[in-house]
Amino acid sequence: MKIVSLHAAMPAFEQGLNNVSQILRNTFYELGVEVEEINLSLFDIHFFDGIKSQSVENILHRVSVADGVIFESTSVLSMPCGILQTFIEHLGYGIYKNVFQGKKCFCVTVSRDGSEKKACDRITDVISYFGGIDTGKITISENDAVKAMNEPYIREAVEKYAEDLYRILKQDRNFIIPQGKMAIDNGSDFNFNENANKIISEPKAKKIKTSEILREIDYSEFDARQEEDIKEISKILTSQYNNEKSDEEKGGNVFFQQGYQNYYQDLNGSFSNVVPHIKSCQQRTQSLYHYFQPQLSSGIEAVIQINVKGDEKFEGYLVIRGGNCEYFDGVHENPDVTVFSDCSVWLDILNGKYTIQKAFMIGQLKVRGNFVLMTKFDQLFKIPK
Repeated sequence: MKIVSLHAAMPAFEQGLNNVSQILRNTFYELGVEVEEINLSLFDIHFFDGIKSQSVENILHRVSVADGVIFESTSVLSMPCGILQTFIEHLGYGIYKNVFQGKKCFCVTVSRDGSEKKACDRITDVISYFGGIDTGKITISENDAVKAMNEPYIREAVEKYAEDLYRILKQDRNFIIPQGKMAIDNGSDFNFNENANKIISEPKAKKIKTSEILREIDYSEFDARQEEDIKEISKILTSQYNNEKSDEEKGGNVFFQQGYQNYYQDLNGSFSNVVPHIKSCQQRTQSLYHYFQPQLSSGIEAVIQINVKGDEKFEGYLVIRGGNCEYFDGVHENPDVTVFSDCSVWLDILNGKYTIQKAFMIGQLKVRGNFVLMTKFDQLFKIPK
């Protein structure tokens, strides 16, 4: 499952939006959801002049492969952030139609002048216009957003909305299933001053161990959809369970073995392997721009073509310009340098096992064009080892 967040806030005037965004991302991470943040302020999105923008097309490509979209924006005088309005302007002249068709969309707005709700309404109107499905919203004042990381009643409320969106995407629904006082309506407003305390006011259940939860589950009367939910939840519970070190669990009376194999119990009581989510080589390459270090790219403007063969075959290229880096699928007509690599070797480079220079020196990959650029590749992209 993948979510793309379109983040619109200028660095010096983000009004606490980053705090709310971080809580959402942390919650999705714990649920095993991949979140790709697209910070619109880092893209070269010029005012619309009738010409297609390569940056906008690149963003929309990432949106097209996502399961859900989150719009995150600051607000001034009831208007969303200017960079988001510019982005929307490119969509509104008939060049891109139904770009959000059928996409589950969520909106987050924050302001210091009380205009967050009106700004959110403007964004949801755009979502509907382009065929998107409004699945909820958070409207929050700057004062509450700034405190969000440290105030439990705000943080937990944001986490609750992230969990609701996760359920909508997981079960392919367009609405929240009502659950007592925790229920919300499709597209309902969220105002922390009025609702946050209500959302988390329910008494919390006694905390129990993951192993106890697993032993309590009765798998005998679940339908196909619930079985899929069990598998998803089991993956999350298993990772937590492997960290529990109680004497009882060390004694061997457990449902899951620690180590490389995790299991879930299906309807027939048998056990099956749970395959961990591992990004493909192409997905890892498409995410390279996340590791770009603009502070080290002064004076560098280049197109780096990447051609991979072997277990995975794909072609794509990186465009470095003006301190920004973007990735595009396909073949560039005039790259400055082209890298030819086997999938296994390229994954070793992406995993930090080799630098590109070392892989070239030992004959593991080929380079055509300006090799000097490739000597700077390992500096420009800080790939975690």
